[in-house]
Amino acid sequence: MAAKNCSIIIINRFFGGAQTPTGRMASDFVDKLLADGHQVSVLTSRSSYTSGEMPSYDKRINMHFAKSRRNAGRLESWLGFWLQTLILLPILRWHRCIIMTDPPFLIFAGAIAKSIHPRRKLYWWTMDLYPEALIASNLIFFGKSLVNKICSWLTNASITKMNGVICLGHTQKHLLMKYENWPKHDPTFAIVIPPWDFRQIVPTTEGAKQFKNDMGWGNKKIALYAGNLGEAHSYEYILRLAKESAAQDDNSWLFSFFCRGAKVPELKEKASNLPNVIVSDYLPEDKSELLLAAADLHIISMSDGWEGIVVPSKLYGV
Repeated sequence: MAAKNCSIIIINRFFGGAQTPTGRMASDFVDKLLADGHQVSVLTSRSSYTSGEMPSYDKRINMHFAKSRRNAGRLESWLGFWLQTLILLPILRWHRCIIMTDPPFLIFAGAIAKSIHPRRKLYWWTMDLYPEALIASNLIFFGKSLVNKICSWLTNASITKMNGVICLGHTQKHLLMKYENWPKHDPTFAIVIPPWDFRQIVPTTEGAKQFKNDMGWGNKKIALYAGNLGEAHSYEYILRLAKESAAQDDNSWLFSFFCRGAKVPELKEKASNLPNVIVSDYLPEDKSELLLAAADLHIISMSDGWEGIVVPSKLYGV
């Protein structure tokens, strides 16, 4: 992608932190770039998935932090980061830019910077696809909404400024290839690199047993959903299993959700009368391997219509 000693900037609202998949993968990538002798800058925020998580950064990285209010909501955080990227990216020093997808349409800010500096190279690392995610969550209606047309135009126009794309999967790549401006005759324009998890998560039988005792689970078998529970994820069939199990007086299974996301309040309400379901916040990072090891069944879900728009990172930790 780049010659030695190239100046490369990575842009994403999250960077580092063990509990944030996009931030963790970006940090792993930066470690590789530094090892290869590149000069690396990162434009990010101080946000994390967990309030107590304070990532540490390699001193060789030139860190730039977008400003935001401490208790800002997601939309405000997205807009603030997007606008600051729009302003900062053209004036920061870089030869190559790898721009990710939090917030949505961040690539358009990169395309504007590329228009100002046409000799620089811009790469898009697609974690989630927009406006496809807005359509899948029924926030806008495909083909009929002015908002959809504007959003699709933003993505389509940005594609013309890209030098390459990193996709998480082949289904995601095929969705992107439907855009009119996608260079369909250039097979090198996009590569597929699935998510990963390089954390040293080492399950131990004794540690998992002690963890289950500490949690009050005893000898129950654990069906575990661990991670984000957003619009792209489903939980209904899991609750149906829990209801059937409870109706049959089967107390051997405990359905455990350790999650955050848009659907958590709804889940809590619907699971409130089920004695074999618990819904909890994320655990601290030092408990992750114990939680994963304690599970007899790991659950990874996706709602209909989201294939390729998101790629669940839960699998790779499991």
